[in-house]
Amino acid sequence: MVGVVQLSILSASLKVLSMDALADPRPSHTSAFMMILAFQFLFVTFSQAQTPAAWKRLSKAEKRWVVGHLFVAKRAYRISLEARDRATKLEQDARLDHDKDGGEVDAFRHAYWMARLTQSIGRKKALKLGEAHELGNYQDYLSGKVEEVHLPDSMSSVMDRWNNRLGAGIGEGCAHFSKEQLEQRLIDEIRHGRARKLRKNGQGEFLDCAGQRVDRSLRTWRKETCLIPTGR
Repeated sequence: MVGVVQLSILSASLKVLSMDALADPRPSHTSAFMMILAFQFLFVTFSQAQTPAAWKRLSKAEKRWVVGHLFVAKRAYRISLEARDRATKLEQDARLDHDKDGGEVDAFRHAYWMARLTQSIGRKKALKLGEAHELGNYQDYLSGKVEEVHLPDSMSSVMDRWNNRLGAGIGEGCAHFSKEQLEQRLIDEIRHGRARKLRKNGQGEFLDCAGQRVDRSLRTWRKETCLIPTGR
């Protein structure tokens, strides 16, 4: 039986591919369309890349990425879980600041995610997935869905994109590093100030660059939280 995930991806694939067939309905083009569709159906049916719950949690932009990258979607999903697990363990690690919400642990999660994806599927595909995730965050903001602790906002997205690029660059330059070597390299980069985090005071409140408190509970996308180098 074809699962919920497979049917969902197949439906999305059909929408994408049918646009091409309608644009050029000649027999040769239509036959190619049907062959591609059949191949995608068989591939997705047996790939078991994600559980139905995981597929449902993806944003529209992330689902489009999956449909366009079926050969690597399963690997990307596993690496996403791996990155989250490693970041969770680092919340208790003295090498970073224990902060998963705009802090160094948050920066590590994004950088490690992109570094491992780049090692596995290449820089271009990795960064496209990272961008799809950020587009999804904006949709989460519009729907009132929190990420980690707070609603996504403009400066958290700027932070994520910076750390995504950092991680992709390191993953490309350290293609043969083990997971442990990569983790340590990224921690070193973070401690030397090459990643970015959001400025906070001693009470964990977000601050702008003038040192004034920023209320992240306000439902506005644009916020003036200050982006600063890690390692401080």
